[in-house]
Amino acid sequence: FLRRDLAELRERIDQVARLLDQREVSWAFKAPGEAWNNMLTLFAHKTLQNARSVLELSHYGDAGLIARSMLESIALLRYANEDRESRPLLWSEFDAVQAVRESRERLEFEERPGREEDIAETRELLSIALAERARVGHKFIDQKRVKEAKKKGEIDADVYVNQWHEPISRLIAKHQSPATLFLYRRFSEAHHGRARHFSKARRPRSDRPDFNRVEWRAQAVNVALVCLNAIVFLFDSPPPSRHPPSGHAAPAKGASRHG
Repeated sequence: FLRRDLAELRERIDQVARLLDQREVSWAFKAPGEAWNNMLTLFAHKTLQNARSVLELSHYGDAGLIARSMLESIALLRYANEDRESRPLLWSEFDAVQAVRESRERLEFEERPGREEDIAETRELLSIALAERARVGHKFIDQKRVKEAKKKGEIDADVYVNQWHEPISRLIAKHQSPATLFLYRRFSEAHHGRARHFSKARRPRSDRPDFNRVEWRAQAVNVALVCLNAIVFLFDSPPPSRHPPSGHAAPAKGASRHG
């Protein structure tokens, strides 16, 4: 079965590569329709590269870690596809919230006593990020954090959500089959180093674990195929006839980005 699936994966990789040859990559995300097309194209390039990596690593169980990332990408695309007018813009604009956080963390590190970095560049990056967040940040306000900041008297608190989308595991459960959700959870066991993953790698009559079990490798290849098929489907699909409410559902504070 693995040999057959590998041959099919090669064919699907070639198909998606041909589709992408006909699409231009743009980094503009101003107009709603433009944002969806560009998000889809960029994620398709990422998924294609991931699939090629799974093909190259098909002799190793680590291919499942890449397949896990592919499932998360497809989950985000399908979530954005439900509201092509607003969610791709949210995906792009949320970078401003993250950029402020990252710049402040970097500045805090560079300002520690004894360090000699020139922090002017970091301050400039923070200034740019703050200006962009001032423009789009209202879309990502977490009202619970706003109340907490007011209660504590914090003027410059981070009152923004942790992510622009619902939790990934919830999105995958919503859009994928139970079998694919099961594989995502199995890949997550390896990703997070859970004890269950190591116990499943135990080999009979051996004191050494086997992280390259053939069924694990076959599962990664199968998931790569599922994700490439999803890309082809999204390229051909019209906008959904009915959209959910615009914007995003703010996740609970501290919600995990992963499953």
